[in-house]
Amino acid sequence: MDLDDIDIIVNRNSLRKLLDFAAGKRQDPFRIDLHLVHQTLFLTRREKSARVMMGCNRNTRGYGQNFEKTFTTPVAGLNSSSSHHRVIKYRLGSLICAVRFEIDAQYPSGSGASDVQPDTEDLAAAVEHLALESPLTPKHQAGSVRVSLAGHPVPASRLAELKAKKKVQTSQALPQLWFGRTPYLITGRHVDGKVEKIMCTHAAELFVGWEVQHQGSLRKMVNLLAWLREKVGGMKKGRAVLVHDNSGGELQILEGVGLEAVLPAEVIKKYWAGRRR
Repeated sequence: MDLDDIDIIVNRNSLRKLLDFAAGKRQDPFRIDLHLVHQTLFLTRREKSARVMMGCNRNTRGYGQNFEKTFTTPVAGLNSSSSHHRVIKYRLGSLICAVRFEIDAQYPSGSGASDVQPDTEDLAAAVEHLALESPLTPKHQAGSVRVSLAGHPVPASRLAELKAKKKVQTSQALPQLWFGRTPYLITGRHVDGKVEKIMCTHAAELFVGWEVQHQGSLRKMVNLLAWLREKVGGMKKGRAVLVHDNSGGELQILEGVGLEAVLPAEVIKKYWAGRRR
């Protein structure tokens, strides 16, 4: 894949934070590391921990992870997996973005989720082109990548986000679903942790209306991304840190002193030729 054509490489969580900032919403402080590889801007999420332990307050306690574990079943061969992530490419305004996000489950079709069979030869050929370490290699060097083929392809039209809520509000989940192009929202309505009802919403039908309603904030966010790419390009080694301090309400861009390169030099050489479309 030629990554010279990608303007922004980012995770869904960072896009949601920048959209909230563009919309003027108050939010907790956050940090995003910025790296420019040729003309591609990487936005890397930086958190103290990706997991948060909710308090004992009944109004704030979260049950999402247990809801996922109880109401979903791993497909054969993926029982030991911890999570499922995807990367999709789409255009935001004038920017071509590659967005990584996590998926909770697949929503089965009328004939069942197992009716999509893998094309083993095509999958194996695709993995070979990655030029990663063979899954049969007995020993692994530190930092190496091992690829194991398992499971089966799942169409994007079946992807689902799971939520456990006391009160179902689809509108609150729409930014997350829209950025990940996730068509289904499955919500378990609970009372003190006991799920009493499960509802499924085909959220994809709401995407156009949400996009129109939030057009102003989306355009501000796109302009912010374009400005960040230009700003980081003028900094030493193309590295910076984006900080949002809730007390001040403004974004700060600091020189990325001490930041390590976002990718090894050999990977950059392989996937970026340095040309622009």
